[in-house]
Amino acid sequence: MNIQEQHEQVRPSEKKHWVIPEGDWQRTHMLLLILGIELPLISGLWVWNNDPWGTVMFLSVALGAILLRSWWAVLIVPIFFAIGIALGMLFLPYLQGGWPLLQAQLDSGMVEGMDFLLFLGTPAAIILAAVGAAIGVVFDKGLKRLREN
Repeated sequence: MNIQEQHEQVRPSEKKHWVIPEGDWQRTHMLLLILGIELPLISGLWVWNNDPWGTVMFLSVALGAILLRSWWAVLIVPIFFAIGIALGMLFLPYLQGGWPLLQAQLDSGMVEGMDFLLFLGTPAAIILAAVGAAIGVVFDKGLKRLREN
C-alpha cells in the first residue's frame, strides 16, 4: 500500500470548532488589548514607590506587549509605562498627604532619581516591549491559524 492509498483511506475530518464563539472572541480580544495597556500603566505607577522596579518592569512591559499582540506594542507599552511612573511620582504623594506633601517631596529632590530611571529604563523598556511584541505576534498568528482550521 503506497502513501496515496493511505491518504485516500483516511476519512476527512470534520471542521474543528473553536472553544470560544465568535461573539465572545471579540470581547476577549478587546479585554486583552485593555489589559495590555493597563498592566504597564499600573505597574509604572507601582514602580515609583517600591524598590524592585527591574522585576516589575520586566514582567509588566513584556506581558503588556504580549497581550497587545502587535508591533505597535513597541511604541505603546513603554509610553504607558512612563505615564504610570509620572502618575506615581505626582499623584500618589498628593493622594497620601495632599498638596503640602507633594510640594515638600518635590522640594526635597524626589525627582532627581527620575533622570536615572529614564536613562536606564527607557531603552530597557523598548527592548522588553520588542521581545514581548515578537512573542505576541507569533502567538496571534498561531491563534489565527487555529481559528481558520
